[in-house]
Amino acid sequence: MSPLDLRDRAVLTRPVVRARYCQHLVDLLAEEGVAPEAVLASTRLAPADLAKPEARISYAQQFRIYENALAQSREPALGFRLGRRERISDHGVFGYAIQSSADLAQAIRVIERYVTTVGPLLDLGFERSGDAAAITLSEVAPLGPIARMAREESLLVLVRSLLALTDPATRPLEVRVDLPPNDRPRWERELGCPVRFDAPRTEIRLRPADLSRPLAFSDEETAAVCERRCAELLQRLGTPGGIVEELRRVLVGDPGRFPSLEEAARELAMSGRTLRRRLQEASTTFQAVLEDVRKGLALDYLQRSNLSVDEIASLLGYSETPNFYRAFKRWTGRTPAAFR
Repeated sequence: MSPLDLRDRAVLTRPVVRARYCQHLVDLLAEEGVAPEAVLASTRLAPADLAKPEARISYAQQFRIYENALAQSREPALGFRLGRRERISDHGVFGYAIQSSADLAQAIRVIERYVTTVGPLLDLGFERSGDAAAITLSEVAPLGPIARMAREESLLVLVRSLLALTDPATRPLEVRVDLPPNDRPRWERELGCPVRFDAPRTEIRLRPADLSRPLAFSDEETAAVCERRCAELLQRLGTPGGIVEELRRVLVGDPGRFPSLEEAARELAMSGRTLRRRLQEASTTFQAVLEDVRKGLALDYLQRSNLSVDEIASLLGYSETPNFYRAFKRWTGRTPAAFR
């Protein structure tokens, strides 16, 4: 997968990074007595902007938040503390796709293919040769002062979350880091394996046998649906154009939850009035985009999953199944059962 081109200012300032990661960081600093406003300084963000599960911020804002946190914190290994806070659910539909994969190898393929959908600081790749396999990590852009913190965070999340989906006792063969030696005992304690510094690149070395380990929450049907959502998100995040595409990205970001116009506007860093005006300029409305998203999801679920109509109605945000029936009949002229 090619990393995002953050030399393009339009990419650097677009809301593509899941704000949940920075919310954890604000909470960590608050435990040290640092006010959220100090961590968010020079970002034009307020604490409430990070609070929504599917809120997105820009890379420029994330870089500033990490720099502010490092300047304010007394913790020399802040990335490890941040990594311990993160859960698979923090990654939204991307996390669900990972968790429902058949085995570790499939989960790694999902990460490699779709990690861009959550706004990573480190791009991931996968290599296998001989008696070892490796998850490789490389900067999406020069990270400068936050490089070490980003590696601590990403490595710990992968080791503690991904490998724990197979067996809590699963550990890498070795972690290699392209940084000078620094507190090796802590790194090895946090990651549970030998750590080698001054390596040509950062990577997690795995036993090939571990790749076939089944995941605890494997579900083929869920995996297929979530991967399709990830593919849709990836396509839209890679397309620079249009308020409609930006709104669709927000609407498909969290299965089963559809934000209101005002909530979507906040996630897009604008007012509700501005969102209405920009949609009007694009010859559409919020409700029309929402209906189109729901219709696309409904058709997909009915064609590609064994979910019941009641389950699909719930995933589409309908509190009562008959309301979904009426909407689907309006969209297609047929009932969900007849279409399936």
